[in-house]
Amino acid sequence: MSADRHQAPAGRSLGGIDVGGTKIAAYLFAPDGTIAWTETVPTPGEYGALRGVLTDVISRMRAEGGAGMPVGLGLPGRIDRATGAVRAANMPLNGEALATDLPDGVLLLNDVRAFALGEADGAGSLVALSIGTGVAAAALPSDAHSGAGGELGHLPLPSPLVSDRGLPLIACPCGRRGCYETLLAGPGFSRLAAHHGLGALSPEEAAKTDRVMEDWLAIAAQLLVLIQHSYDPREVVLGGSVARIPDLLPRLIAAFDAVRWYDLPAPSLRLSADPRLAAARGAARAAAEAFA
Repeated sequence: MSADRHQAPAGRSLGGIDVGGTKIAAYLFAPDGTIAWTETVPTPGEYGALRGVLTDVISRMRAEGGAGMPVGLGLPGRIDRATGAVRAANMPLNGEALATDLPDGVLLLNDVRAFALGEADGAGSLVALSIGTGVAAAALPSDAHSGAGGELGHLPLPSPLVSDRGLPLIACPCGRRGCYETLLAGPGFSRLAAHHGLGALSPEEAAKTDRVMEDWLAIAAQLLVLIQHSYDPREVVLGGSVARIPDLLPRLIAAFDAVRWYDLPAPSLRLSADPRLAAARGAARAAAEAFA
């Protein structure tokens, strides 16, 4: 466990937590928006342990920021608004009522929606696209109905792309085959390398090979086309571990320009400076509104 602790200023503070496949990042935001306390812990692989770790983190955060302080918690998957049940393909969440198993005053929301809220500046439409352990998006403004919007990683790869590039159709944790996530998320780099006979490469090693990156950029560009035609956003913000690939943005823009409809104004593309912090900040803002 690592922790960076500071005295939280007096007044109303807010808590934001970003739950990822490998790490849980918690931030206490002071009334002026600065970070007053932060802690990072590993993400457990079993539901009971996950619930316990989150409860402990919330308790330590509130010990710094104040009892009953609103806390927003962003996590992957779909959250049932009626029951509080959560389902996520890459987490130990298979319908458990996490929302009711955590302390009062904690708001659960999809992590990519939290990311979008943390990146939004109020100036027009925005899509936050997260590519890391999984692939998902969130659009603002949003009038979501079921909470399932944005699960683009579990849409099927376009058949012409699969055929033209000879892409493999791989089983996805969601129960389907050939989802975007199987090749576009971090592990997809290794799968593409193996498919091309390059051996058992790590995602970082595979991303350095031209053959793998050509395929990956072609897949990512088609997903951006889907985003543009579905949401027509002013801006697309990319986050997740994949966003740390060197020189990714200019290569992705070029790949998108090669396949998009040129008579449509292209959304601007940018990388998030800190998607984990943005997700935590967005979750905290949502909790502040929910428990005002």
